[in-house]
Amino acid sequence: MGKTLPIELCSMVCDLEGAIMEGALNKIKGQRVHVREIKCNINGDDHCEYEIRF
Repeated sequence: MGKTLPIELCSMVCDLEGAIMEGALNKIKGQRVHVREIKCNINGDDHCEYEIRF
């Protein structure tokens, strides 16, 4: 997905994906969950990867 998007738009998409995961996990777990992107295909990684901390 990110390989076809401009860098600015891809960053917005990645931020949105992380925010959606964080919000959903906060609701499911009933506690504060932190989500942080640690790999991104727009930066040359094979895939996007997120770190999730409970």
